[in-house]
Amino acid sequence: MAARSDRRAFIAAAGAGALALAVPPAAAALDRKKGADEPGALSALITAELHAAYAYERAGRPDLARHEDEHAKALASLLDALGRPIPAAPSSPEQLGPAAAAAAGGGRRAAVELEQALIDGCRRRIADVGDPNMVRTVATIMAGHAQHLVVLRETADNEK
Repeated sequence: MAARSDRRAFIAAAGAGALALAVPPAAAALDRKKGADEPGALSALITAELHAAYAYERAGRPDLARHEDEHAKALASLLDALGRPIPAAPSSPEQLGPAAAAAAGGGRRAAVELEQALIDGCRRRIADVGDPNMVRTVATIMAGHAQHLVVLRETADNEK
């Protein structure tokens, strides 16, 4: 039971760390003028989430696929509120980016790399999102990826 408690504390700390990483870009986003590219940022993030969901489904990880799909839906509601079209989900492995394509083949190491790529994408794009509620959504999704990353790394390390 203590190990489970330690793991939960570690996961919570990782999520808090991801949010802390988002603070400087989020603050910068709030200070930016109207030049922010919210639609472009949201479209890129949705596409990444849809690719991750597709990859995890192909890799036999429906739990992670469901989480990524939920992230895509949350982001899609923001993009829809801006009156912009929602990116389509991939329909074949050839449409996936490198990290998602590797994760589609299975393996925890590839999933670790995909989660890191998703975190990096959130960090890059959050500065282009000016609305505080949108920033909060992106930061929360980034924290979710940090939690996935911790669990995947822990299980990968235990498989050695």
